Amino acid sequence: MFTKSSRKMFSVSRVATVLLGIALVSTASFAMGKDNSKAFLKNAGRDGMAEVSFARIALQRASNVDIQDFAKQMVDDHSAANDKIASLAKDDKVMLHKDLSPKQKAMEKKLMKLNDRDRAFDRAYAAQAVEDHEKAVKAFERQAAHGTDADVRAFAEETLPTLKHHLEMATALKAKLDQKPNR
Repeated sequence: MFTKSSRKMFSVSRVATVLLGIALVSTASFAMGKDNSKAFLKNAGRDGMAEVSFARIALQRASNVDIQDFAKQMVDDHSAANDKIASLAKDDKVMLHKDLSPKQKAMEKKLMKLNDRDRAFDRAYAAQAVEDHEKAVKAFERQAAHGTDADVRAFAEETLPTLKHHLEMATALKAKLDQKPNR
């Protein structure tokens, strides 16, 4: 039979075992590939590459001067960010994606097919910019708050204000285009 003190000790021991198990699982999952900074670099690199590609198409096809100005800024800002991502990836021995994702390739193909007689290109590009920058802001906020690599986390913190500004600009452009009737 267990005495009152041995039962209490047994309960304390069980709680300690459970807590130790949780700590070990957490540590093991972190050590076994839960390096969110490496995944972040790969995704941010691919997304930045897509932004530059879409913006270059916009420079060729957009009829709206504001869209063209926005696209120029996207090429400049995302090219600079892509250079930093490449440098961080090299330092951390991370292989970045060389191609766009299937979804990004589909958007690129869609943008290439649009003409701007009815402002279809401008609207599609603005909508894509809003959607992509909303996702980017969330990803960079997560990385800035929870990144596992100090340099990558600092990059996310440093880049976040620029991405938020891009989102504001894209949202304003989209709203402006949505207000204007077709020609």
